[in-house]
Amino acid sequence: MKRSIKNAVILAGGLGTRLKPYTDNFPKPMYPVDGIPFIERLVYQLKEFDIEKIIILVGYKADIIMNYLGNGEKYGVTIIYDETPVTFDTLERMVHAKDLMDDDFLLMYADNYCPIDFTKLVDSYFNNKAYIELTLYTNLDNYTKSNILLDENGLVLNYDYEHKLTKLTGVEIGYMLVSKKIFDYVSKDDKNYSKDLFPKLIKEKKMYAI
Repeated sequence: MKRSIKNAVILAGGLGTRLKPYTDNFPKPMYPVDGIPFIERLVYQLKEFDIEKIIILVGYKADIIMNYLGNGEKYGVTIIYDETPVTFDTLERMVHAKDLMDDDFLLMYADNYCPIDFTKLVDSYFNNKAYIELTLYTNLDNYTKSNILLDENGLVLNYDYEHKLTKLTGVEIGYMLVSKKIFDYVSKDDKNYSKDLFPKLIKEKKMYAI
């Protein structure tokens, strides 16, 4: 039986200070790209992935996003919102919404878009029995600073949160498949998933990337 992912979670609660003055009045995910809010483009992409349920983790100016996208009926999906304080970091938002999530889900940023091979990502995730399977940009053109080191089988050996190491494999761009088993590794003091959670999963050899 072929396994599939039908749930996506989008992190969309930040202040978006780098997009000021736009974000003085609107949340960053609503920034228009060719006339369409960026987050709406993500919804269309998720529909192409056959995602049925989208959970959007909102915070800053949440009402604007919720009023625009609605319950997802007009896109042929179900959209659920989980609102937390603006001060919450990524992992705090995820923990707050965990009871809404499927056992396996696609985690995305509200400000990244990439035309990925979703079927390949899903197959790799289940074949590796990963708790997290990241999508990497190879960064051969040094477009940005790499932050991941992999072995020849795609196992993550190091995640460089502070971008200080050299000879890394690529840069993580979101579009990661996640098992709810990750929450077994979360302590009460953990706030940021890449800083606080990733090192634990790397130590347990439960994080892969393609």
